Amino acid sequence: SLTLSIAFGAKRAIGLSTWFGMIPPGPALTTYRVWWHFVANVIGSIIFAVVLYQLWKYRQRIKSAYQPGTPRPSGSTAAVPEGRSADGSEESAPVPAGSGATST
Repeated sequence: SLTLSIAFGAKRAIGLSTWFGMIPPGPALTTYRVWWHFVANVIGSIIFAVVLYQLWKYRQRIKSAYQPGTPRPSGSTAAVPEGRSADGSEESAPVPAGSGATST
């Protein structure tokens, strides 16, 4: 949005990290922008850490969804990969009608 504000004719960049262009250039703007980006990156890092923890926490359930013959925990809602049935066995692909091939 900063680039667009200049492209649309603003005299200076207008965006949240520049406090909508209200802070004059100088030490105050620099300090504000440094802290703004620090906080934004901390929030993003926390979200990433939570997602990574959840993946680690449910790694066995996720792994079992992709390994044939591995029993799933009861109540599992893990997605079944394409080409596999809910019990992990291979499913045969449907044969198009009139192709001359037979399904096993």
